[in-house]
Amino acid sequence: MRHGADAICEKPLVLNPWNVDALAEIEKETGKRIYTILQLRLHPSIIALREKIKNGPKDKVYEVELSYITARGNWYHHSWKGDVSKSGGIATNIGIHFLIC
Repeated sequence: MRHGADAICEKPLVLNPWNVDALAEIEKETGKRIYTILQLRLHPSIIALREKIKNGPKDKVYEVELSYITARGNWYHHSWKGDVSKSGGIATNIGIHFLIC
């Protein structure tokens, strides 16, 4: 952003809420924006589930069990995704895709 470009950030954008303020300040300072990518929210199964709930009774409470299975090679444990201090763990690394649907 300080080099004149917008930024694309894979999730999680931040792990600590106070880091959002610093990013907002950089956006303000540079006039550039940070865009997050949450591509799993576009999965057909997730869209169908969202529509079912959206079109269902407004007072109904839904219990949803979600299974997400994907292959992980050795690279995963050596990348930021396999480091809980950088990824935040499963909830922020994968779960965030589904929580913002």
